[in-house]
Amino acid sequence: PDGRWLEGGFGIRSPRMARFCGDSSRLRELREEPSTPGMVRAIDYLSGYIHEPMDEAAKAGGRGRCRCWYFLSSEAGGGVPRWAAERGVSSAISNFFPAAFKELQRMR
Repeated sequence: PDGRWLEGGFGIRSPRMARFCGDSSRLRELREEPSTPGMVRAIDYLSGYIHEPMDEAAKAGGRGRCRCWYFLSSEAGGGVPRWAAERGVSSAISNFFPAAFKELQRMR
């Protein structure tokens, strides 16, 4: 009703995803695939965006200004110390936005 919209997702190995795999052998294979050597796999994550239109054009579904929030909840696996997991997640988020902006500029 207020014009905001949400998009989100969770990982293929998330317990939340298991019920959506159904009888798909390929999805089961992806869920059970071993971790890459030397890497830690997240046990579960939930992430997404909340977009809030800031002008009439955006509120009407057209091209306009929007405020965007990003959210991430991640549970690292592999016995990673909490401080290391939190530092890695925060740097991934802060590195994403400049890279996304650069890609957006390139696309224009």
